[in-house]
Amino acid sequence: MSWVGVALAAVSAVSAHQASKAAETQNKARARQEEINAGQEKASGQRRANEEDRQRRLVQSGYRAASGSSGLSFSDAGSMAIRSDIDETGYLRSANALHEGDVRARQRVQNANDFRYKAKLDKQSATMALVTGAVSMGEAGYKGVKARPTRTPEIGRKLSGKLDGFTSSL
Repeated sequence: MSWVGVALAAVSAVSAHQASKAAETQNKARARQEEINAGQEKASGQRRANEEDRQRRLVQSGYRAASGSSGLSFSDAGSMAIRSDIDETGYLRSANALHEGDVRARQRVQNANDFRYKAKLDKQSATMALVTGAVSMGEAGYKGVKARPTRTPEIGRKLSGKLDGFTSSL
């Protein structure tokens, strides 16, 4: 009967260990994917920033063409203020797009770190499953062993009687 308990404990420990190792592998793969996604988010932010910069140059060029064809002076204070506003808005939009990409990339890196931490916990869980299984197997095996009655040797009884008298006199 005890071998059945040992076998069940072994099967349980091995399956718990395998499940924890599978979870560890999956979390490591998720971490790698999140790192890849972080790079893509950063690149996406850079592309959007470049697009905003291109739009700023296009609007600036259109304004120059319109002001030149209408006879406005390029160095006029009003014309310079409008060009300055176009540049400022374009630079802000470009910087904002770049920042948004960086924020999303940092979030992806944080997610990757979280998955790595979960993988570490899964690895510890797998180790604990084996240790717990070994303890269970030992316990199941021990339950099947009949305890032998212990006998105090004759010398032990004689010493214990002498020690009782000794300790009572203290």
